[in-house]
Amino acid sequence: MTLLFCRFLGRLPLALCLAILLSFALSPHVHAIDSDEALLKIDAAEDGLRQAFVSVSVASEGGADVASLVSRLNSAGVLLSEARASFSAMDYDNAIALSSQCLDSLSGIVGEAVDLKIQSDAELSSRLFWSITFASIGLSILFVASLFIWRFMRNRYFRGVLDLRPEAVSP
Repeated sequence: MTLLFCRFLGRLPLALCLAILLSFALSPHVHAIDSDEALLKIDAAEDGLRQAFVSVSVASEGGADVASLVSRLNSAGVLLSEARASFSAMDYDNAIALSSQCLDSLSGIVGEAVDLKIQSDAELSSRLFWSITFASIGLSILFVASLFIWRFMRNRYFRGVLDLRPEAVSP
């Protein structure tokens, strides 16, 4: 019996190594982060980029200067495309890290775009107010000046007509 036990112990390390190798060979690739989690993070980054793009385009249509926001959007887009490439290469850790960097770079863009839109709307309202004010003042001055000119021309006309009055000649 002891001889049989010794033979078993002699082959145990070989059997154990073979079992470990077979378990790695037959099992699917196991990652610390699975593809579903990486895909969710990439989708969240895409949604964030989409929302930021919409808010920046709305601010741009409102007349706001969004050059700095557009450059930040471009860098976030580059990070997102790198995350997609990492996901395609099954590098899920890097895909999640790049997606997180993308989301971090997008943080605040929506708020800044809304602030720029509000600021441009306020400037537009101010310009409109002053344009209407100056146009009203100009029209008032034109009306008053027209009255004075009309009065001057009317008096001049009447003086000219009265000067043309025929004189009575005595016989």
